[in-house]
Amino acid sequence: MRNRMPNMFTFEDFEMHSERRRALSRIYSKSHLLHSKNLRAQNEHVIFRRLKPILDSHASSGEPLEVFETMLSVAMDIVTAFLFGLENSSNFLQNIEQRKLRLSQYQSRLPYVFFTQEVQSIWTVLEKLGVSFVPKAVQKNTESFDYWILEMCRGSQKELVAKPDGLAEGVGEKTVHQNLSKAVKVSKEGTTRKEELAIASEMVDHTSMFFISTLLEVADIRSRWPRDFRHRDDISPL
Repeated sequence: MRNRMPNMFTFEDFEMHSERRRALSRIYSKSHLLHSKNLRAQNEHVIFRRLKPILDSHASSGEPLEVFETMLSVAMDIVTAFLFGLENSSNFLQNIEQRKLRLSQYQSRLPYVFFTQEVQSIWTVLEKLGVSFVPKAVQKNTESFDYWILEMCRGSQKELVAKPDGLAEGVGEKTVHQNLSKAVKVSKEGTTRKEELAIASEMVDHTSMFFISTLLEVADIRSRWPRDFRHRDDISPL
């Protein structure tokens, strides 16, 4: 997926950008987010069934809790549930190995994010000429992260094909993915390869947007700590 297809964030054609933005703008509106029963059910599932047992366990044992990674996990589990449906989303709170893998992959990309996300066409041409600004390890991490998103798309799409007459009830609502599938005119029989890549390209950037905004929020909170506490070795810098 390295040479990803254009999406709402990268369309050069204004009409295509506007059409895609209109297709997705409603589900990101404040009124929808505040009044969506499905989003509320997803949030309650993550908070009460995943987070609360972790907090209860640490409270009982007295063991310290890595707060930043935990809060990042809460955010990403909620976000990917909103994007793909809870059953296809991440489970960083309970799957620590998966959490550390994806966080490590994404963080390794940050110094090179301009090349990996904004100038992929130029990057591809330069690589054919033997010039690379991005280490091979970072390229592999980027491809693995993108493929993770693609797998969530495929899981979500499989359920949409199985239930073509409407959204799933409760925590299974495919808010963003469902609307995006309609925007790229996915048929009831399933997606073509071109449609699949168009959807995945969009969803990679939506997920990355939430990922980076969460990391920045964490960094901002940490910057407000007292200096002595901020530089302790036992505090994760993320």
